[in-house]
Amino acid sequence: MNTILLLLLALAEPAEGTVIFNVNGSALVSRKTASDITHVGIVLKHEGTTYVYESVVPVVKKTPWDEWIKTYPQAILPGKRKRMEYLLAEPDRAYTKQELAQMHEYAEKQIRRPWSLIPYVRDKPGPGIHCSQYVTDILAQSGRYKPADPPRTTPADLYEALKTTYHYGPWQRP
Repeated sequence: MNTILLLLLALAEPAEGTVIFNVNGSALVSRKTASDITHVGIVLKHEGTTYVYESVVPVVKKTPWDEWIKTYPQAILPGKRKRMEYLLAEPDRAYTKQELAQMHEYAEKQIRRPWSLIPYVRDKPGPGIHCSQYVTDILAQSGRYKPADPPRTTPADLYEALKTTYHYGPWQRP
């Protein structure tokens, strides 16, 4: 990655509650959901550090923003012809301290929870959680977002649902 771009991204941390969508990241998810939007995470702060919270194999985790932008996959995946892209969706209205506290409390309680697609496949909550279910549940803690069916929510569903309250911007790795 270009060092200057990396420095700019590190300096320009996204606002809390920013949702990060991955495009062209998983052929399996793309086939199952009929969308190129294949993964989602959310930006929250913990003890003054900005993190990306996400559910990935094998468990839910949080990664410091400055580490996440350096280490997240940058290559074209095997069997893919398109480069992975990232869309950052920032809330149109900043979350209040109370909303963020509720979102953060839930997000932290889920750390190390197993990743699983079983809730999606069976259409009901289970011991594991997939990426869009995790982010959907975090957003629901704020009271602003009322999801219809979190276990069945795909990254593309969440992308569509947030269009009226978030603004989007592309972020493609060079």
